[in-house]
Amino acid sequence: MRNSQIVATLLFGAVLLAALPAIVAAEDNTTGDQPVPSLYAANGNATAPATATAIGGKARVKETAKERLSEIQARQVTKITGEISRAIEQMERAVERIGVNGTDISNLTAMIAAVKEKQAAFSNSTTLTEARAALKEIKDGWKELLKAAREKAQEAAKKKTAAVIERAKGLFTKLDALIEKLAAKGYDTTQLKADVDAAKQNVAEAEGKYGTSVSEAAHLLKDANKALSDFKRDLREAARSKANATEETKANATEETEAAQGTVSPSPSAEASATPASEATPTPTPTA
Repeated sequence: MRNSQIVATLLFGAVLLAALPAIVAAEDNTTGDQPVPSLYAANGNATAPATATAIGGKARVKETAKERLSEIQARQVTKITGEISRAIEQMERAVERIGVNGTDISNLTAMIAAVKEKQAAFSNSTTLTEARAALKEIKDGWKELLKAAREKAQEAAKKKTAAVIERAKGLFTKLDALIEKLAAKGYDTTQLKADVDAAKQNVAEAEGKYGTSVSEAAHLLKDANKALSDFKRDLREAARSKANATEETKANATEETEAAQGTVSPSPSAEASATPASEATPTPTPTA
């Protein structure tokens, strides 16, 4: 998993849930606060206590009606529930990536399941009290999930960095052996050695950093990777230089061979002039 993707997911969830309390801002204009009549009539009517009891009952009914979610608030609950679902889906993908390298994510999956239960309670809220309570539980659960996810992401990043460092060490052993073979065959390995030494230095520094700062270690490993890219480029250049030198050597050897053959091998005319007269084929003389 990429660290930037994990951080983006975590920040998205934090910003989302920070905005959720807006649900309590919407009020149902048709069930707003109304003045409550005096419990006792001003004229001292003896039936005032009974009347007050009736009025109190109506007030409680009115308060219960007021507490119910309005249509607007219910729509907000539905909308925010969908946004929470999307945040949970992103978190689940991030957690899955965290566990790719064998990091234990069982606690994260359990916390996500708990948030889903709280989300269901929020979605099924019928009153503002229920919505506020469920919303608070979601926010608290999400904060704990964010903290745990960050810790697990750091743990996963450290494990991944350690694995990269170990692979790099094994690669350096192979590259050192390759450089020795090339040098034995006459290749110029000066720059190749410099490239590998630079990569080794970066990896050694990363090994000392990743326990406390994964980001610094990642930067050093990036520099090491660049040095290895330079090694590939310089290896191709060394091969071309060797090939050119070989062709030049062959050409020089051919010229020298041809020159040597020209001074040792006699020409046909020289062979003819060097034939003894006594060995010449006699020409018959015609007879009369």
